[in-house]
Amino acid sequence: MGIKKHISKILAAALILGAIPIGAITVHAAPASKVSSIKLNKTRTTTWVGSNVATDLALEATVKGSYSTVKWRSSNPAVCDLSFPVAEIEYATLVPKKAGTVIITAEAGGKKAKCSVKVNKPELIINKKKIDTTYEGKTKKYALVIKDPAGRDITSQIVESSSYTTSGGNVAKINPNMVGGVSRPSVDIIGIGSQIFTFIFGNTRANLTITSKAAVPRITAASSVTVKRDSTKDIVVTVGRVGVGAGITDSQAHQDLFTYSKSMEYENGEHVCTYHIKTNGKIGQGYLTVSVDNYGKTAKKKIKIKVTV
Repeated sequence: MGIKKHISKILAAALILGAIPIGAITVHAAPASKVSSIKLNKTRTTTWVGSNVATDLALEATVKGSYSTVKWRSSNPAVCDLSFPVAEIEYATLVPKKAGTVIITAEAGGKKAKCSVKVNKPELIINKKKIDTTYEGKTKKYALVIKDPAGRDITSQIVESSSYTTSGGNVAKINPNMVGGVSRPSVDIIGIGSQIFTFIFGNTRANLTITSKAAVPRITAASSVTVKRDSTKDIVVTVGRVGVGAGITDSQAHQDLFTYSKSMEYENGEHVCTYHIKTNGKIGQGYLTVSVDNYGKTAKKKIKIKVTV
């Protein structure tokens, strides 16, 4: 039987029987075991000034062995300081103050663990800060990707919650683009002018500036058309690369040869103009001129009208 175990039995028996007064001996506690290791729940993390994302800010130390306290320190408290829950020595909370990188150290029983902390500016990361484009009457789509200052994709979160403001004209819209239950957000250009979107996430912001210019119109039509006298004929003129509000005017030379009326349809960036030509009894040559003004961008098409027997 080991001597320590033996002495313990003797002492226990003596106490029970009252043979040895309690104050007659001093019992010394066994020395505490030393700390064998300390680990943090993360070795590196990224956050930003003013962040309140708890998962980024929380640090926890796991210590093996007996210890009375965990000492925490920051290599640069001006960049990132620490706060502590009451009576929770194993926990610390990051307090990011300005952009930079620090090392957080936790120490217990002579053992240390470290975490590298990168503090970014409170700015959202956006794949496009500016879109300069030409609107041709058809919707143009630009993929939209927004990340928080720590680099996590939060595009769908912002789009689905409409966490943005806008100023300027009706030039673009934010489209969730749900495909098979998956959101693939985009910026859809739908007009001409300028517009600014401001995306918001907590205390962070990012601006997207859009400038959409008018395109030079494209007029497609025959250069020359032959029509018999005292008859009718339709001439189709297609005006492309224009917005729905583009101005289309027409005029004719030699009005004694023919008259005309016009019908128009607009679809997917194109005006389709049908000119209904009606000739008189005369033979000769005249002109129909089609002019387009697309928000300052202009084009003109002159069509020769030959009236024959």
